[in-house]
Amino acid sequence: MKRIIRIPIGVKIFGLASILLLILAVLGYYNSVRLRGVTIKLMEVADYLTPLKGIIADIGVHTLEEEIHIERILRLYESDPPDRKAIETELSEIRSHGEMVRKKIIKALELSESGLSFVTTKTDIVYFSRLRPLLKNIENEHKALQKNALEMVSSLDKGSKEKARILERILKEIKESLNNEMKSLLHETEEFTENAAHLVKKYEQNVLHMSRLLILLALAIGLLIALVITKGLVTPVKALIRGTSELDSGNLDVRLSVTTKDEIGELTEVFNTMAHEIGEKERIKATFGQYLDPRIVDDLIRQTGDMENKNEERRVVTVLFSDVVKFSAISELLTPTGLVKLINRYLTLASEPITRHHGVVDKFLGDGIMAFWGPPFAGNEDEHAALACHAALEQFIQIEKLRAAMPDMMGFRKGLPEFNIRIGLATGEVSIGSIGPEYSKSYTIVGDTAKEAEYMESLNKLYGTSILLTEHTQASVKEVMETRKIDYLKTGINETPLFIFELLGVKGEVSAKTMEIRDLFESGLKHCLKGEWDSAESRFKGCLKIDNNDRPSKIYAERVKAVKESPSKNKWNGVWSNL
Repeated sequence: MKRIIRIPIGVKIFGLASILLLILAVLGYYNSVRLRGVTIKLMEVADYLTPLKGIIADIGVHTLEEEIHIERILRLYESDPPDRKAIETELSEIRSHGEMVRKKIIKALELSESGLSFVTTKTDIVYFSRLRPLLKNIENEHKALQKNALEMVSSLDKGSKEKARILERILKEIKESLNNEMKSLLHETEEFTENAAHLVKKYEQNVLHMSRLLILLALAIGLLIALVITKGLVTPVKALIRGTSELDSGNLDVRLSVTTKDEIGELTEVFNTMAHEIGEKERIKATFGQYLDPRIVDDLIRQTGDMENKNEERRVVTVLFSDVVKFSAISELLTPTGLVKLINRYLTLASEPITRHHGVVDKFLGDGIMAFWGPPFAGNEDEHAALACHAALEQFIQIEKLRAAMPDMMGFRKGLPEFNIRIGLATGEVSIGSIGPEYSKSYTIVGDTAKEAEYMESLNKLYGTSILLTEHTQASVKEVMETRKIDYLKTGINETPLFIFELLGVKGEVSAKTMEIRDLFESGLKHCLKGEWDSAESRFKGCLKIDNNDRPSKIYAERVKAVKESPSKNKWNGVWSNL
């Protein structure tokens, strides 16, 4: 076997550099004289023209963002009533971007003054002399833009719509003029910068032309030695580049041959080790990703090595529990193969909005799904309940897709089972983490909140609802979701009674009829809790006049009737216990 002598890269490079050093010294002196003009022009481009172009572009961006915020304010005033908080936010953004524009213009003016004192050619002097009046004009028009925008908002606040429309037209003219001037200035600066770059290139070509003979001489002397040394360096480096590219493309089995005994050979060995470890991790992720959410798998892989000290954590999360309505009846209608196909398709569709809204599927319980939202996987305590509600509502869109696909999936069109689901949501503290004995752990959540979500799901059957949530969840989403207070009862998990709510939909997307029933129903429930039975009964009957199929109203109408006929009706404590 041929023995490979270890020659460090430093020695190879030093040998080549020593041979070429004398020639490079001569070339360096000559080029230093010739490159002075190039250096001056490069300084002009690097220190003045390029920063100026960037600043002008930034001014254009901030101005455009101001215009966008102005348009948003106009749209906000179209709503009744206008969202004052949003309007104040947009005004704050306008002022902020305006301040940025002011600072950028000051900086551009300073650069133009410095550039004017630096440049020496007539063309450069003319360009930098024109910059100040152009920038001042942009500054004045920008001030006019902000002034008119604020006056327009003030007019809208005072109800002066006619004046606001006049100011809006003026604003459009100012914006058009300002945008045109910005484009013109940016185009001129880009053109001047490009011309300067071309001039630099021309200077460089002249220097190269004059240096060509000396360079050819240097090449003739160093070519043979450089060829041998460079080949020894470049070949393994290219192999590393190709291997890295293949690894990045997904080829986890790539391995490189170690052909040198220098630092590149050591780097090749490190690469092979790294590729092997990445392949092992990816295989682990691919395997466990079929059983656990990929975010959990990533988290567990990062924690490897510290798992002995890793305990479950207490976190506030929102838990979703869903179940298929009358699943036993559906299973009796289908063959085992058809049932598995239906359930797999349902679980795939139902999981999609959960994942899309940053939830984590904890487990599949036959035909049921248990999922949760919470840090670090989904937002903070102000967000995860709303994300869970959005996912729950979209579950029913997925069910419609499933129903549409069932004839082709099952192979028949008549006698298809009716497929629907019920969902429960609860928010509270749980234990989350790898729970279980050392030989069989499960990443899951444990706590009363999960039980409450399951209990909410089961109560849907009694009330004829689709999505029920606890009062803790409702308190977190009341600003973005429409709900209906359904009952006041003990959950069986906690002795303290609590209100439960029906999720109706996203604010602004619920029908007027549904909202009318909601308001009338909650009024009846309020009278019910006070023991004002006649008032309560009239309101529940009013709900049924609007929608005779409203199951909660039917239940309460029957309850009120029963209580009114009961001799102990005045002793009722407000909590229903006959569930």
